[in-house]
Amino acid sequence: MSRASRPVSLAVASGPRVMSLRPKPPIHRPTRRQEAIAGGTGAASNGQAGGNDIGVGGSSGQIGGGDVGVIPAAYQGYYHDEIVELLRQITIAGDGSAVTLAPLTAVDGTTAIADLIVYLPGHGTFVIEVKTGEDPTFTPAQRRIYPMLQVGGHVTLSKDTIAVVGLTPGQPLPPLRILIYWAVAPGRPVIRE
Repeated sequence: MSRASRPVSLAVASGPRVMSLRPKPPIHRPTRRQEAIAGGTGAASNGQAGGNDIGVGGSSGQIGGGDVGVIPAAYQGYYHDEIVELLRQITIAGDGSAVTLAPLTAVDGTTAIADLIVYLPGHGTFVIEVKTGEDPTFTPAQRRIYPMLQVGGHVTLSKDTIAVVGLTPGQPLPPLRILIYWAVAPGRPVIRE
């Protein structure tokens, strides 16, 4: 992270209280993932099989005002996006290529967003799924699509930029390995299991 983008935290003594001047996050600022999703697939489903649960939403609440509960999603916000961007930059610096926020669609219509699809010379093409937080989970759509992606022939990706990693837009994808990168929080070590 560049020095300019690091959060600044200052404390000012104000009598018996110490007031933090750390900037507060905006009430709602769409993340890159939310902006990409808003471009065409719509809102997250209730996470049932066959739905288009694409990894957004909160950990509680209702969708559509009915009795449908939201299933906790794996997406963790800004820190997650910073890790995805860092891994993309590392890939490019290593003479590879990467596509971020790749919408994967299974033969049953389920859609999930892969954080990175990467090509590295000598290693081929594979998916990197970034997980952040104490106990990250896969979205229901990821749990459904990722096994099909490892088998091949059951998942497509229509994003035109996928050609940079050696894949053809709109065609069934070959079997792809899925690597999980789990970074709990800033300053905490990456989990290796």
